[in-house]
Amino acid sequence: MLIAYYLITLPVRQAGFHFLIRIKEEEEIGRTFPKFETLEKVNRNKFISKQFSNFFSSYTQSFNKVNGRKGSLFYKNFKRKRITTEKYLKQVIVYIHLNPVYHGFTNEVGMWKYSSYNAICSSKPTLINKEEILTLFDDASNFKAYHLSKAAENYANQFDVDY
Repeated sequence: MLIAYYLITLPVRQAGFHFLIRIKEEEEIGRTFPKFETLEKVNRNKFISKQFSNFFSSYTQSFNKVNGRKGSLFYKNFKRKRITTEKYLKQVIVYIHLNPVYHGFTNEVGMWKYSSYNAICSSKPTLINKEEILTLFDDASNFKAYHLSKAAENYANQFDVDY
């Protein structure tokens, strides 16, 4: 059973981008993209991969335009890991949130402005399905405690990302 994908890409001069994305079921994709009567005609993995390739290409073009630069922004194509268990999903969520601390961009998990951690902890509306994430950890206090535990920190140091 597919729960989500963990996407990793490595920019040229920074630590990597880390995304956790839940891919819609084929029926939902068919409703979202009605021109595809069935996804049998389209390789689902190639279709999804192409969408992310387009996203990273657009991001690179925009970044280059804003910063007056040219060329590649990323070393390699993105990689993805299939997430099929809730345990692994929780580990990936914590790893992504602890990654800026591990790389020295910040000292505390809640201080990195580019992280979804604060949006998940906040009561403000967000595009993130925070209820789904908080349910994995039982509630917001367990979500925070899991992130702050030494076990989670040790796990983040040993997480295998296979660049």
